[in-house]
Amino acid sequence: FHLFDAKPYQMTFQTGSNVHQISHHDVFHRCLRKMFQYCGPLSIDDICSGLRHTLSRKHVVFSKRREFPVPPPDVMDGIVRIYEYKCEDGLYYWDGAYDEKLNAGELVIMNSLEQIGPVLHHTELSQAFIGSALSFPLLHATLNYSPLFSKIERGLYKLRGRKVTSEDIERAEAAGEPQPLRPEVDYDTSGNLMVNITLSAIAAASGAIFCGKFPNLSGDRHCYVHGQKAGELNATENEFRSLKKPFELLNCQPGNRLKFIFNTWERTVTIENDGMDAEN
Repeated sequence: FHLFDAKPYQMTFQTGSNVHQISHHDVFHRCLRKMFQYCGPLSIDDICSGLRHTLSRKHVVFSKRREFPVPPPDVMDGIVRIYEYKCEDGLYYWDGAYDEKLNAGELVIMNSLEQIGPVLHHTELSQAFIGSALSFPLLHATLNYSPLFSKIERGLYKLRGRKVTSEDIERAEAAGEPQPLRPEVDYDTSGNLMVNITLSAIAAASGAIFCGKFPNLSGDRHCYVHGQKAGELNATENEFRSLKKPFELLNCQPGNRLKFIFNTWERTVTIENDGMDAEN
């Protein structure tokens, strides 16, 4: 495993006229110490899993083909001992100085864990990012590439290595109950199909609405807001996509009641804001 050889391995890559060198040693040790700094002592399995998250990001950024391999736990156990990381009761830690910083996405998640609870539902994380100055897609990038967070089960996340209770999990599951869309479908004599829904916070941020009760309107349609073209709506069997521009033009907020008027002959859709949902 060349990443962990005693002799430092350097990778050179070209960006424009600049040549940079990235030390595999630096990636390995900085990731380890960041995990120990914010997660505390970790098992060898948690160490390997956390490394895979960060090294997969480095793989994408620095090389199109080259992989940064993470060895199996029994090999990693020997490696961390060689580098004199400490072990007590099967948990490894670093007893030196720490200076690793959280990136912006990690900081939002860490603050949410501190303020809300040790287990967070994806919905809670989404709302935290929506309320921050960060872009919504950064949430998924942070969950995919940060070594600090682990997924418990579908939609539930915690700090890597942290013990949680069944009550913590139940609280997060309850917080993830979806906001009711209250879909209503109607037709008029002109052949238009109207779909009314209540906009959720996640839909407002992502520009996509998922509902199992949508009529099957699959395909792309020219989208209009206030009589002006606003891109194209992409509809699947249970989702309306590519709606960020229309939402911005309508100044949509979570809880707004929206009307989608589909012209089935001309394959267009007009979106109107019907105000706030009376039940919100």
